[in-house]
Amino acid sequence: MEGLQVLAVIACVLCASGVRAETIVPKADVEPSPYHVWAHLHWAWLHANEVTQETATQLIHDYKKYDIPVGATNIDSSWMTAFNNFQENKETWPDMGGFLSSMHDQAVRVIFWATSMVNVDHPQYKMALAKDFFVKNSKGHARPVEWWHGYGNYIDYNNPDAMEWWHHQMDHILDMGADGFKTDGTDPYIAEYIGGGGAVGFNDTEVTY
Repeated sequence: MEGLQVLAVIACVLCASGVRAETIVPKADVEPSPYHVWAHLHWAWLHANEVTQETATQLIHDYKKYDIPVGATNIDSSWMTAFNNFQENKETWPDMGGFLSSMHDQAVRVIFWATSMVNVDHPQYKMALAKDFFVKNSKGHARPVEWWHGYGNYIDYNNPDAMEWWHHQMDHILDMGADGFKTDGTDPYIAEYIGGGGAVGFNDTEVTY
């Protein structure tokens, strides 16, 4: 539904309820959103089962070949050796730095898939668990939650030590030239904690949806 149609419907509802039409806030005269041009171009990516350095390079080559403008490419979940450890799989990405440079030379930004989950097979999972880096349920347990890539725990964004560890891992790929992350939707799974009595973070902070 177009914006003017929405306003018309709202106005009718308000009038029917006895609210005077002049109470509707007039259109604001504001500056355009500071979006960069590249954000409005195509964002190209391949499924995790298909994406490698070779196929990702070829994909952008084909876009350019047919004069299809590309603003960014997203590298899907299989790029890491373990989910959310931010270490590239060198079998499929033998020269990540070179790939990033080649994309930037073509004015293409590169963003990487990531979520807030630390899976039980993460190389440092036991350490993070022992240091209370994860959100806990109402009984004080950081119980792994099943999501589409296995079983993992939520990183506790309220814990400064957890954040230092988390960001230090991210620094690896950011220092190579990554432009950012495509943060996938694992947030609904926190409902397992909340529905079971609550979710608790650092210093007994309540974690809400």
